[in-house]
Parts: sequence; C-alpha cells; structure tokens
Amino acid sequence: MPDILQRLRDAYEENPASALKLLPELFQKIDEGRVGKPPCKCKHAKGRKEILLNAISTYGQMMQEDVCIEEMSELTKAIIKCRRIGAGRIKENNENVREEIADVQIMLDQMRIIYGDTTDWENLKIKRLKSRLSTVRRKYNENN
Repeated sequence: MPDILQRLRDAYEENPASALKLLPELFQKIDEGRVGKPPCKCKHAKGRKEILLNAISTYGQMMQEDVCIEEMSELTKAIIKCRRIGAGRIKENNENVREEIADVQIMLDQMRIIYGDTTDWENLKIKRLKSRLSTVRRKYNENN
C-alpha cells in the first residue's frame, strides 16, 4: 500500500479532521499516477469515508456546513408536508422524507468528520432518554 494511503488511514483513525490535510497530497499523487484511484463502493464503509473526505476537501468546511443546514431544512419541510397531506399521496411523501433523511445523514457524517466523533455524546443522550422514558412509564402506570 502506498505510504500516503497508510498515512491517510492512520490520520483518519486518530482524528478524522486531521486526515483532511493529507488529501491534497493524495490527489496530487493520484494525478501524477503514483497512486491508483481508490475504487468507489458506496455500500462499503471505507469507500464512503473517502468520498465524504473528498467532498469536504473539494468544497471546504464552510460550504459543507451550509449544505448541511440546507439539507436539514429540506427534511423539516418534507416532514411538515407529509403531516399535512391527504391519504392519497402518503407513499410519495414518505419517499420524499426518506430521500431527505439520506441527504441529512450524509451531511451529518461529514459534520462528524469535521467536528469529531459523537459516540460519547450519543451514548449520554440515549442513557438520558432511557431514564426519562422510565419516569414517564412509571407515572403513566401510577395514573392508570
């Protein structure tokens, strides 16, 4: 494996945002033919990460933050529209919501690359939600 690819993988494992600094060097080596282009396999996690890193490197952090905000707004609009529609268009609107969720998820994955892993925060929030649900269930059972 070429040195730059190993350095990129190591940097990504240590701190995903730091890997961005290596992308210009990688792209230069690809252009020079010293490194083969990595295969694009969107279903494969490694290929997905490379695509997301490439997007951030190509468009820049600020642009991707703006796109993230835009995509979240589109998801909000799709959900509101889905709640207002009649029964005849439910399938079409559900499909639109799923599409917007996919767009937001892709942007959130890029935000994790930029800002860092969110696993600790997610675990904390899930634990808090679990506790709140227990409290609500307990109160509901007491009242019924």
